[in-house]
Amino acid sequence: MKSRSKKNENGITLIALVVTIVILIILATISINLILGDGGLVSRSQKSGEEYKISGAREKLDITLGDAQIEKRINKKYNQNEFLNEFILKELPDVQIEDDIVIVDGYAFEIDRSVPKIGKYVGTEKNMVFPDLDVTVKNAENKKSATITITAKEETNGIKQIEILQDGIAIKRYTYDNVKEEITEDYVVKQNGAYTVKVYAEHTKSKKAEVSGLIEVVKYNPNGSETYKKEHNVTITVDETIEKVKSIRYQWLQTTEEPEETSFTQTCNNGDTITKNEVIGKWYLWTLVETESGEKDIGRSEGFNFDNQGPKVELTAASVSEKSFRLTATAHDDEVEIAKYEFYVNDELVETVPSKAETATCEVKVETMGEYECYVIVTDSLGNATRAECNGARTQMHVWEKWSTNSTSTYIKETNTTTTSFYVTKASYYSPVYNSYSYNASTGVFSGVGTRVNCSWYSTNAQSVCGKYEINSSSKVSRYTSQKCRETCSAPLYWSATWYLTVYTSKADVNYSKGESLLRTSLFCKLRRLPKWRQ
Repeated sequence: MKSRSKKNENGITLIALVVTIVILIILATISINLILGDGGLVSRSQKSGEEYKISGAREKLDITLGDAQIEKRINKKYNQNEFLNEFILKELPDVQIEDDIVIVDGYAFEIDRSVPKIGKYVGTEKNMVFPDLDVTVKNAENKKSATITITAKEETNGIKQIEILQDGIAIKRYTYDNVKEEITEDYVVKQNGAYTVKVYAEHTKSKKAEVSGLIEVVKYNPNGSETYKKEHNVTITVDETIEKVKSIRYQWLQTTEEPEETSFTQTCNNGDTITKNEVIGKWYLWTLVETESGEKDIGRSEGFNFDNQGPKVELTAASVSEKSFRLTATAHDDEVEIAKYEFYVNDELVETVPSKAETATCEVKVETMGEYECYVIVTDSLGNATRAECNGARTQMHVWEKWSTNSTSTYIKETNTTTTSFYVTKASYYSPVYNSYSYNASTGVFSGVGTRVNCSWYSTNAQSVCGKYEINSSSKVSRYTSQKCRETCSAPLYWSATWYLTVYTSKADVNYSKGESLLRTSLFCKLRRLPKWRQ
């Protein structure tokens, strides 16, 4: 019996051991999965580390593009292409720029160049697939043209489009249906200058092609101008040593894409000066020269910058005192500098501020409190002007004070608009009141004049003080209209032994209900704006 019991004990011990081992294996599997599996501690730690690096790269680029936004506003040479690229590379020398993709610390971001700002995160550098692009330039033997040869390939996603641009304007487009084989295109140009070739696949890639050494049939003097002017004058000259000129036709366009021959309508002679004005932006002078042998040549100048548009202007006003207010004008011109600000009040010039700054102020002093019509004319350095108006330019309005009718009255303050009259609508039962009142324009305070008398519901005194009072130019109060208390209240005077004197100004910007004038208060009198139902 004892040996069998021992056997049983041994068997139970072995089973318990096996179960324990199985449980440990299960727990170990769960633990390993929690640590190493998808979404586990290691995975989450790695993901957090990756997100931290992406965030750091984003912050670097975000700060740089924020600085570029300031540069865009203050630097007249700024542009969203070459200038922006050079600015980014100056601030972050180790970044890689592929068109609208900027790679910082191995992380790629798409940027919006028009702002500029970060558009979105697009992935790591190792996962980015850019097209292969090669561009070569070869001049013709007669040096009248050059051929730009483009070779492009993107095996993974294929190529959708190839563009050739000059001065940011597309002058030629080739379209494809996601071609994955190598593409070769030749494009002939007749103009010296820089050309940009841009290949569109899943991501884009660009390269520049510099064309020089071409003999241009027409000489333009000057040949383009980056300086903004209201008007440009260009002299056209054609060398007639080899062949005589039969005709010259021309036109001004805002594109570098070669126009059709039939679009040339204006004519000139060799050596004439062509004038262009009353336009804005960059314009190119295109010419069509035909020789006596019948040969035709289309060419163009470099771009000329025009500015015949005034600055962008805003005008605001802020009250300073009861007889003054401040006008603030903010102006911005993308092309040239601000020259001067001219401030007008009620159609009269009050101050001229010569300034290149984008903000100017004018302190306006007036004789009387109130609202004024104001505007500013801002002129740039070329004489272009813009007028901006300000609605609601006003002086500081009175803070009305409760005026005392007895020694125990308490003063209160209530902000109000300007006024030229007020109403007395109720008088208290057997309370001392005045038959007339005065007004201090500098402080905005009403006060009683003469001797106070008691008024009661059967007394004519109550009726005599009720009504509308007008404040004249010498700040004296005079009776304007006479009204009885019963006509100005919604209840007869004798309903209660406690009535109140309330003064309403004649102009209102708050809508009071009719019944509010009957509210009881511990204050004997107060100043209020005239409710709309009383106007």
